[in-house]
Amino acid sequence: RGARTSTSHERELAMFRELLRRLIDVFSRSLFRIMPPSPLFRAAGCSDDPPRLLLVGLGNPGRQYESTRHNVGRLALEEICVAAGIAPFEKHATADVAVGTLGSVRVAAVVPRSYMNVCGGAVSALARDLRLPAASVLVLHDDLDLAPGKVKLKLGGSAGGHNGVKSCAAALGGDGFWRLRLGIGRPPRREDVADFVLERLSAAERSELRLERIARAAPLLSGSPDVGLTAATASSFMNALTRPEPAGQAPVPERVASGGKRLSRDDAAPTAAAAAAAPGGPKRLRSGDGGACSDRPGEVDEGPS
Repeated sequence: RGARTSTSHERELAMFRELLRRLIDVFSRSLFRIMPPSPLFRAAGCSDDPPRLLLVGLGNPGRQYESTRHNVGRLALEEICVAAGIAPFEKHATADVAVGTLGSVRVAAVVPRSYMNVCGGAVSALARDLRLPAASVLVLHDDLDLAPGKVKLKLGGSAGGHNGVKSCAAALGGDGFWRLRLGIGRPPRREDVADFVLERLSAAERSELRLERIARAAPLLSGSPDVGLTAATASSFMNALTRPEPAGQAPVPERVASGGKRLSRDDAAPTAAAAAAAPGGPKRLRSGDGGACSDRPGEVDEGPS
């Protein structure tokens, strides 16, 4: 009898949590209608259709840190945006932001412009500005404890020593956000971890990350406009990553410029509105036009030295 009573209480608690989540979602939508649009909404052109999911690619700003192991989260987000046609990225005080549709859900893709270990302030400010709860935030980041190419999707849990995740948890008021953990493996025995994560990825390592496959499966992350990212959608995403790909699987479509160069995030095809505004329209930004940085303990965002 005691076991049955415990199971019944757990079921009632789960139902209560789901009801509370739906009430919060309805309240946030109502609040959005009565509150004036923020500068971020106006700049991103989403004041009438607010994003329901915030995708955050963690990494250090600065061109010298592009394609390093610690910037794998940014690289994955860039790949997702290119595949989904989410562009252009607009420059804001604390982050580069692009708004578009992933699957059937309106999303905001965010790349903080601050150092890794203080990036949480930008993430929480944007979540607050977009009136999104922590459970509607998905942080993409590198993970030393997973083998290269290994991917795990989880809600909450330990930061695992990752300073960017720690900063996000502190700023969001807890660990109740989703994170996509992208394995980079551990350094050789005698190499310092800080040096290891700030080294550039080799071509073989980049291929091993399978970022294109993550981009193909990414629409499954968005769920539906009314429900969002849930355990069920997370499971669908992970199943898509782990099942064997059929022979001859077509790669993610690449946008190719004249001359054969593959277009990256900073020169992905602009939206119709951006195209109409060219050449005087908003500048599309590279990942990390900020100053030099690192994730070493004790360093803060004080700009280039």
